[in-house]
Amino acid sequence: FRLFAPRAQWVKVGVFASLESTKTPELIEWHPLRRLGDGAWELTVPADLHGHYYWYRLDGPRGRFSGFDPEFN
Repeated sequence: FRLFAPRAQWVKVGVFASLESTKTPELIEWHPLRRLGDGAWELTVPADLHGHYYWYRLDGPRGRFSGFDPEFN
């Protein structure tokens, strides 16, 4: 996984096998990404995730125009 988010303070990716897992949050496996020097974040998962679903969560500076919303899931 790789995401460009230079202003982010942290980034994690949630991986799940089926869309039904979103109704059962404990079935979602969350993995933190590590920050690279160029504003990108990266994670290698040593598994075959073909057919799985994922979404990112990230946080960063607060402010009216920051684009980071801690209430958004």
